[in-house]
Amino acid sequence: MAARERDPTRIEDLLRQRTELDERLARYRRSFAVLFADVSGSTRFFDQRGDLSGVAMVQRFVDQAEPSIRRHQGRIVKTLGDGILAYFENATAAVRAAAELQQEFAGLNVARATGDRIELRIGINYGTGFVKENDIFGDVVNIASRLEELARPNQIVVSAPVGEAARAAGYGLAEVGPLELRGKGGTHPVYEVVWQVAGGAGPPHSYTLLVLDLSGAPTAEYPLLRAETLLGRREGDIRFPRDALMAPQHARFSLEEGALWAEDLSPTGVFLRLRQPVVLAAGDTFLIGKELVEFQFGGAGAGEAGWLLAGRKRFPISGQGLLLGRTQGDVTFADDPQVSTRHARVRREGRRWLLEDLGSTNGTYLKIRGRCRLEAGDVLLCGSQLLRVR
Repeated sequence: MAARERDPTRIEDLLRQRTELDERLARYRRSFAVLFADVSGSTRFFDQRGDLSGVAMVQRFVDQAEPSIRRHQGRIVKTLGDGILAYFENATAAVRAAAELQQEFAGLNVARATGDRIELRIGINYGTGFVKENDIFGDVVNIASRLEELARPNQIVVSAPVGEAARAAGYGLAEVGPLELRGKGGTHPVYEVVWQVAGGAGPPHSYTLLVLDLSGAPTAEYPLLRAETLLGRREGDIRFPRDALMAPQHARFSLEEGALWAEDLSPTGVFLRLRQPVVLAAGDTFLIGKELVEFQFGGAGAGEAGWLLAGRKRFPISGQGLLLGRTQGDVTFADDPQVSTRHARVRREGRRWLLEDLGSTNGTYLKIRGRCRLEAGDVLLCGSQLLRVR
């Protein structure tokens, strides 16, 4: 049977429609910076305080954030539950607005009780997308959302173009590392903007590392007086020659713009104890007791689900997540006395997976990615040494 001939008129109509669509889209196409900001720990706030208090807290955040965004010629496109989406004509304006937001809320938090503080996670990207009426579209928006997911409380995480603009504007910049972004192939350069200023809100300018025993009592202290302090088993300013689990060069601590940073130099990792839930990225590893667990996103066709790898065992994540403990949970470690009965959980929040400690005795520790900004009270595990930042 002869192949059916194509209708040239139909093809011409499709080409003409495609050309008209491209011309219409071109009118909305432009380059701009996208800023996502959300309130860290809002889910827990709603759980503990109730919906009315939660809604009031989010509204306070939006009301206080809008003037800073407008002051830098930005525009809030929409509010997203506990967050906002805004765009700016250039990356420098977006960074300045983000830094102002962090400084403003850090100042307000000084006078607030711990449970009432509003701590922000911010992600910024710059690229080409579409601006139409009161909305923005394109991959530039998607990447900004992924960056915000990687941010810790009080952190501004940005893409490479935004990092260049931040450095040119005089902000400190720290490489978080080439990371996988959810839904994006390969790895992408990711940076953190140092928003603290001398004399302004943010960490103090003097830090000390306290070495803790198993009860949490300090046994030694090391003031961090230099721009860089190296920690290791055989090399460095702080040495633990009898710690077989510590690498010869294990970690580097840096003082920049009044902030303290930790950098992992070891093959085994530097682990930070969770103080609140954190967003997991593909390949993240964490410790509960003596158990090293790796998180991975699901493959093609697995939707938002993923799995945990513990030893040689693989535990698929489905539904709302997995509970980990010694005797209770979906994943149990009955032979590890350092794991609490109910120790931690991996749970879904929107399209993200979060790792949350459940008030365990010994804590849950997440391996840091590249360089990590530290805050007073943070506890690190390097080799078998517990270190607290003062």
